[in-house]
Amino acid sequence: MEPIPTISVDVQKPTTISAIHTVILPPVIQINDAARLRLETVVVFDQFGAPIASGREPKVSHYPISAQGFYVTQVLVSTKWPAVVNGSTSTWVDLGSRVVFQTPDVYDFRNGTRLKLAGWAGLEYTEEEFALAIERVASRSITLTPKYRTQYRVWVKPPAYVAQPPNATWADRDSEIVVTIPTPISESAGVRIVLRQWVINGVPGPVEIPLRAKVDKPLNITYLTKVQYLATFVTRYGQAPPAVWADAGSAIAAVPTPTEAWDPPSAAIRLHRLAGHNRRSCLHIPSDADS
Repeated sequence: MEPIPTISVDVQKPTTISAIHTVILPPVIQINDAARLRLETVVVFDQFGAPIASGREPKVSHYPISAQGFYVTQVLVSTKWPAVVNGSTSTWVDLGSRVVFQTPDVYDFRNGTRLKLAGWAGLEYTEEEFALAIERVASRSITLTPKYRTQYRVWVKPPAYVAQPPNATWADRDSEIVVTIPTPISESAGVRIVLRQWVINGVPGPVEIPLRAKVDKPLNITYLTKVQYLATFVTRYGQAPPAVWADAGSAIAAVPTPTEAWDPPSAAIRLHRLAGHNRRSCLHIPSDADS
């Protein structure tokens, strides 16, 4: 039991003491999970029915009194992060009021991962499916839920690039991208630079062009290169093999066609050795006197 309020007064002349009462009604009356009543104001009447005070918590000194609460129906409107409705993911609003659902086209986590809007659930194939703001009149409880795709950042070291999807810098989770690179990367005066191996997130990977990679995390795709030299074969007899590009430091084999020639017809000339000249390897077939 609450204590009875008391007051001490030093009475030295005729004094009137009046008790002040605060009228309090429930601020909210819950109807169900999606509807409630919100207290708008309280009106206090004296014993004759005349209004003597009003407000959310009016104060009166009269007695007896009666009070009447005026309530406004509210409904629950909600959405899911990162969308908001009237600035929140869930809020109560007066019945018949206007509400605005908002969501970003992209939500970037700043770690190579982002969410890309894929539309609003229940609004497929409508003009509002991909809207960033949707206005509604709250004639009932409303829930609108945005749909998002998770995407990962794709970094590719130039001159390599993403061929499929064309020039993509973000790709959907679990999708596949195709990365290619010019072959050769550069070429000048019988020397060229070509791909040696792809490097994915710092780990050596395939050597094939193009590269097909599954996007299950952010991808940083670089590559290693190698130098190749143009090897040109020359012979005075028969037909020399075609020129080929060979890796620096590698060994190549070449045989002229045919391996024996007659010049003059009574003298047989056979392949003896290959002689290398700087960056170009030349096929040299010596005469019998050289053997």
